[in-house]
Amino acid sequence: MGDEVFDLAVGEVSRPVGLTGDVKIEPLTDFPDRFLQLVGCTVRLKHRSGRTEMAVVKECRLRGRGAVLSFEGYGSREAADALRGALVMIPESSAAPLPEGHYYWHQILGLRAITVSGKDLGKIEDILRTPAHDVYVAQKAMIPAVKEIVREIDLAAGCMIVDLPEEEG
Repeated sequence: MGDEVFDLAVGEVSRPVGLTGDVKIEPLTDFPDRFLQLVGCTVRLKHRSGRTEMAVVKECRLRGRGAVLSFEGYGSREAADALRGALVMIPESSAAPLPEGHYYWHQILGLRAITVSGKDLGKIEDILRTPAHDVYVAQKAMIPAVKEIVREIDLAAGCMIVDLPEEEG
């Protein structure tokens, strides 16, 4: 573990499952099988309050598109309920490699969105998951995360070049 930074959220605890401390995980990854690789590993749990704690994943069962995890030291429904809303964080070094042109959310958040004509739309503050595609929420625009709109992502420069249709009126 050493000096690794646990900055990649791969799931969110949605609710307790059963009476023995298991929790349902809503994946924040396109690779839900990766939860099986976490058994025996340490993760950081980031609570909604901002408090964080380290926890060892004891067991994992895949269920639908999500997973059910149990953590060492959480053996009751009440203990599991205290984890509701917590993010399950792993080191970026443990992330599954992505194909070229694909990015993790933490890489997109904070980028400055600029139109092809040079208009600054502000920083990407949030990402909405929709059935069709993700939507990047900048300070001054909602940007569909499709290649026809997002023309370039330059992580080194901290910006995203977008080609939004001109607004009428």
